[in-house]
Amino acid sequence: MHPIDYVVIVLMCLASVGIGVFTSCTGGRQRSTSEYMMGNRQMNLLPVAISILVSFWSAISLLGGPAEIFYFGSYFNVTAVGITLACLICAYLFVPLFYPLQIISIFEYLELRYQAKFIRYWGTGLYVLTSWLNWLQQWLWTLGGIKAVIWSDVFQSVFILIGLVAALIKATIDSGGPATVFETNSAWGRFETFNWSLDPRVRLTVWGSSIGVMLTWIPCYGPNQASFQRFASLPTLAKAKWSILLNIFGVYFFFALLAFVGYALFALYTVRGCDPFSDDAVSSINQLLPHYIKYDLNIPTLPGIIMACILSGAFSTTSTLLNSQAAVTVIDFVQPRWRLSDAAATVATKW
Repeated sequence: MHPIDYVVIVLMCLASVGIGVFTSCTGGRQRSTSEYMMGNRQMNLLPVAISILVSFWSAISLLGGPAEIFYFGSYFNVTAVGITLACLICAYLFVPLFYPLQIISIFEYLELRYQAKFIRYWGTGLYVLTSWLNWLQQWLWTLGGIKAVIWSDVFQSVFILIGLVAALIKATIDSGGPATVFETNSAWGRFETFNWSLDPRVRLTVWGSSIGVMLTWIPCYGPNQASFQRFASLPTLAKAKWSILLNIFGVYFFFALLAFVGYALFALYTVRGCDPFSDDAVSSINQLLPHYIKYDLNIPTLPGIIMACILSGAFSTTSTLLNSQAAVTVIDFVQPRWRLSDAAATVATKW
């Protein structure tokens, strides 16, 4: 990559940290658990909805989406239906259940419901053990709390959007234009989307992609500390519901972007008469987009923007895990044992 590409990546990282610094110096300066963990329950709807959306769109999604379309066609797009069903169920079942409780850790619900501390600690322990630390993002949420995480997610979503659009435009131009992309994918049956087979051995069917994905995503949008901490930071139950429902539109938008990138790359390599995976140019189909970035994006700043897009996907996920882990550790483990004051609990959450 050109040196300016590295500058773009570094600037994206510094801007993410800068958001943490800014939020730590504004408002109540993150001195209470209510502000630090829940944004005083006065966050705005759109940033929260975007934050929930990108929290579950990792770098793997950004790399794997176009590769899936490239190698297997449009069957993957049906999974958006499953995510839609999950959003509807969570918005009308789980949000009205959890939001009125005014709790910080979602595992507090277990104690309230079953009057048993052990169940709460067991659930919390499982959650903490599944979280991984990332030092850059740790600094980000340590400084600014949930506000920093939400606004950095919004900032990183811009990089994700710009990166995907840049890759789409460049790949479309390289392949010969939109007409070539459409004709090539049509000729190879890449637009075939619905497979109604009931055979469980078939890789992707309407039933598996909708019902199976719905069951996978309900735990993400509903009984999940990451999403709960976001929709609970909103001032009203109605806005909390909409923060989940708006994800339906976001999911279809990002699915469309990833699909079109995959279509453009398929047309490009078909016109060239090669396949990076079959030709052993890459060892995994998920390396398709990085391979294209490395060998075809010869315009300075463009590779940097797309790499920043992929890093943004990773950062949005790790910052979510870290902030959620801090909340459940202090609220469920530390505070019940040592009876910390609100100020002390806030400091403990940061460190």
